[in-house]
Amino acid sequence: MKARRRSRLALSTPRHFLEHFVAGTPARSATEIIGVNRNTATLSCSKSRQIIVGHNALEASLEGKIEVDESYFGGHRKGKRGRGVAGKVAVF
Repeated sequence: MKARRRSRLALSTPRHFLEHFVAGTPARSATEIIGVNRNTATLSCSKSRQIIVGHNALEASLEGKIEVDESYFGGHRKGKRGRGVAGKVAVF
């Protein structure tokens, strides 16, 4: 993990961000509750997500058989729908 840069935020502010992040509060709502700039909240949530991804990448590795299903993207909403619609592309 990288060393943290010095921050001008009060020491309790990152703790409040973490509480709201764990609770699932959107960054925009957290800014209004905590009383900081929206960019600060967005950056804090982004850094928290990066730390979680880093830890999950170290722990989770795929083992054994993996099953992949097919998906379709594209096509038009009007008219016939489903697998038989012309213009869709199968993605594996």
